[in-house]
Amino acid sequence: MEHHQQTEYEIIRELEQQIALAAEQRARKRGAQRTEAVVEVGDPAKWIADMARARHVDLVVVGRRGLVPVAQLLFGSVSAKLAQICECPVVIVP
Repeated sequence: MEHHQQTEYEIIRELEQQIALAAEQRARKRGAQRTEAVVEVGDPAKWIADMARARHVDLVVVGRRGLVPVAQLLFGSVSAKLAQICECPVVIVP
């Protein structure tokens, strides 16, 4: 019987899926009717905006990560970029 040892990538992807599923379950417990947890790689603001457009989403709610000022200046904020490029309203929560 051969034993498969998970790679770091596989472990990280599994943890990402678990976190996303837990967030989806918390949203449903709090009354969200239509939720979907997705883990993807790429530009998060563009990906979320594209997904919202494709699915005719009425509202996008995102958290604010709170980067330190220097990092935010260098990298920008996903939530701020999303608010600029998304076709529907974006609510940014702390």
